[in-house]
Amino acid sequence: MNLARFKFRSLFAVFFWLFNLSLLLIVTVYFVTPFGTAMIVDGLRGLVPLSLLVPVFGLVGVPTTSLLMGRWHQRQLKSQDLQSEEPEPVRSEPATTLTLFQIFFGLEAPLLMACTIRLFFLRDLTSVSALVFTSIALGTVVTGRWLSQRRSGSGWISLTGITLMLALSLYISAIALFYAPPIFLIAAVILYHSLYIVVALPILFPFIMLFTGLVIAPWGMVLLFFKTWRGLWRRAVRWSRRLSGGLLALWLVALLLLQQQPQAKAFALLTSPTQSESDHPALLQQSEVIRKGLLNAYLGAYRYPLLNNSDMFNLYSGLLGFSDAAAEVVQGAYNALLSPFAYRGSASDKAEAARLYAEFFDTPILRGEHQAIQKAVLSNFNRTQAKAGLLDIGAERVRLQRQEVTVTPQGDWAEVELHEVYANTTGEDTEILYYFSLPETATVTGLWLGETGDRKLYNPVVATRGAAQQVYNDQVQRRVDPALLEQVGPRNYRLRAFPIPPVGQDLLPEDGQDDRMHLWLTYRVIQQDGQWPLPSLSEQRNVFWDQGTERVINGEGQQESEAWLPASIPIADAGRSPKTVQVALPAGHIVAQPLQSADYQLPSSRRFAVILDTSYSMGEHRQAVAANVQWLEDNLLASNEADFYITSAGDIQARKVDSPDALKEAVFYGAMQTRQMLEQYLAAAGSADYDAILLLTDAGSYELTEDSTPLPLTAP
Repeated sequence: MNLARFKFRSLFAVFFWLFNLSLLLIVTVYFVTPFGTAMIVDGLRGLVPLSLLVPVFGLVGVPTTSLLMGRWHQRQLKSQDLQSEEPEPVRSEPATTLTLFQIFFGLEAPLLMACTIRLFFLRDLTSVSALVFTSIALGTVVTGRWLSQRRSGSGWISLTGITLMLALSLYISAIALFYAPPIFLIAAVILYHSLYIVVALPILFPFIMLFTGLVIAPWGMVLLFFKTWRGLWRRAVRWSRRLSGGLLALWLVALLLLQQQPQAKAFALLTSPTQSESDHPALLQQSEVIRKGLLNAYLGAYRYPLLNNSDMFNLYSGLLGFSDAAAEVVQGAYNALLSPFAYRGSASDKAEAARLYAEFFDTPILRGEHQAIQKAVLSNFNRTQAKAGLLDIGAERVRLQRQEVTVTPQGDWAEVELHEVYANTTGEDTEILYYFSLPETATVTGLWLGETGDRKLYNPVVATRGAAQQVYNDQVQRRVDPALLEQVGPRNYRLRAFPIPPVGQDLLPEDGQDDRMHLWLTYRVIQQDGQWPLPSLSEQRNVFWDQGTERVINGEGQQESEAWLPASIPIADAGRSPKTVQVALPAGHIVAQPLQSADYQLPSSRRFAVILDTSYSMGEHRQAVAANVQWLEDNLLASNEADFYITSAGDIQARKVDSPDALKEAVFYGAMQTRQMLEQYLAAAGSADYDAILLLTDAGSYELTEDSTPLPLTAP
C-alpha cells in the first residue's frame, strides 16, 4: 500500500466515525426526542403507514449498523496485521475485507438518502416514488451480498443490481449538480467569515460533518458503483450482460409508464358540460379513471413535493445573479430532471377536484375518499400536523364518559331527555358532531351545553337556520361554549358542540372535576308500536365511547354497547289503548283522534306527479327504486292517475316519461339537490295540476346542501 492511499484511508476513517457519531447525535436530539417516539406510538396504533415507519428506524439503525460494521472492519485489519507478522510457514492467506469506503458509499449513503427523502420530503407515495425506493432497497441488498462474498460473485443478479445502483447514483448526482454552485458560494462566504466559525465550532461541528457527508455522498456513490460495475461487466459472460441490460431497460420503461398522472384526463372528461343524457353512460364507464384523477389532484400537495416549484430560479436569479432568462433555463432543466416527483398542474387543482368530485359522485371528496385522504394526511413525520389534519369522521378525540336517558311518559307521548358527559383526550379544544334522525312525530324542545351538571344555567334559543349558524360560528371564534342543533332534512338533525376543553384543564376547580362538559337534548315523541323511539345515529365526529362509558336508562345501569343508543325503550303499559287528545287554542281547539289499522286507506281518483332523483348516489339503491315503482304500480295506480318525471344532473332539464318502467331503467349520474329537482319538475310540468307530488330520493349528502336557497313553491 502506497503512502497516499494509506493517508486517504486514515482520513476517511476519521470522517467515517465522526460523521456517524454526529448523525446519531443530531437524529437523537432533533428527531427521535420530538418526533420519533410519537411516530412509534402512533405506528403501534396503526396511525402511521409502514413505508413511513421504516425510515424512522432507518435513521437510527443505519448509522448504528455502519458503526458496528466499521468496528468489525478494524478488528479484521488488526487480525490481518498479526497474521502478516507470523513466520512464513505458519502465515495464512489474508482474507479480503470490506473497506469503510465501501460500507459508507455502497450501503450507508444510499439507505440514508432514501430514508431522509422519504421521511422529510415525500408523504403519500406514488407509484413512481415507490418504484424508486424499492429499487434502492433491492439494489443495496444486492450490493451488500456482492461485498460480503468478497467480490467473487459476477452473476447476472450482481451485475443487474450494481447497474441499477449506478443509474440511480448518476440520477442523484445530476440533481446534486444544480445545488453545487449555491453550496460553493455559501461555503465561500462562510470561510470568509471564518472567525465566527471558530467561535461556534463546538456547536456547529456535528452539523458540518453531517452536511459534508450528504454533499459528497452522490459523488462517492458514483465512483464506487462505476468501478464495481466495470469490474463485473468485464468478468460477466455475454448472456449475463444481455439479461442485465434487458432488465434495466424494462425498469426504465416501467419508470416512464408510471409517471403518467391521471388528473389531466379526469379534468378533460368533466370540464365540458354534458349535452344530453346519452353522454352520461359513457362518463360513468370512466368513473374509476375520473375518481383516481380527481383524488390525485386533490392530494397533489401530499404526493408530489414539487408543486409549482421555482426553487432553482430563485437560487440562481437571487443568490447567484443569473439573468431571468438563464435562471428559467436552469429551472426548466431541473423540473425536467425531477418530473417523476413533480405534479403536473397548479395549486388551484385541489379546489377544482373537490368541486368536480362532488358534482359527479354526489358526495364530498372528503367522505368518498376518506381512507385514502386519511392515509395521505397521516404520512407526516410531524405527528402534531398529521393529527391536526385528520378528518373528523371516525376520529376518536372526545370520550363519552356518561350517558343518561330519561323518559317521562305523558299518555301517548313522552318527554325524552338525553344527558351526556364528555372528556377530551387531546390537548386542544375540540368540536363534536352527531348526525342522527328522529321519527316524524318527534319535536325537539331543548338543547343545553355547560360545564356543570345543572342545565338550568343556560337557556336554548330558537332561530332560523342561517341565523343560528352565524351565532354558532361567532361564538366558536370567541372560544365560548355554544351548541347548535339543526334540522337538515325531514327527519335528519345535526348536533354540534364546541369547545370540549383540553385534557387536564380544570374548568371549575371547586367541584373537583376537570375537563368535563355536559350536554342535554330534550324532545317529545309519540309512542310507536309500544316503544319510545330514540335518536338513530348516522354519523359521529370526534366523539367515541368504550367499555368504560357509563350508561343509564331511567335510573337503571345498562350493559356496554357498541351503538350510541338503543333503537327504542319499551313502554311499561304498552297494552293501553291510545286516547283522544284535545288541545285548546285562542281561536278554537284541535282534536287528535287515534287511528286504527282500518282507518289507513290509500287515496283514490287522484292525480300524482312522481319525480325520480337520478343523482349518482341513487345508483346504490337501484333495487329499492325498482321495488318502490312496482309498489306504486300495484297499489296506487290501480285507482289513481300519475305522470312520471326523470330529473337530470347538470344543465339538462327533467323530462316526462310515459311509463313507470322508464324509472326502473334510469341512469344515475351527477349530483342534485332537492331544490334543483323541484325546479326541473316545475319547468317540465308547465301548467299541469296535481293533487300531490311524490319524490323518490335518498338521504343524499347534507354537506352539499345549500342552506340559503328556499325550495320552489310555484312554477316560474
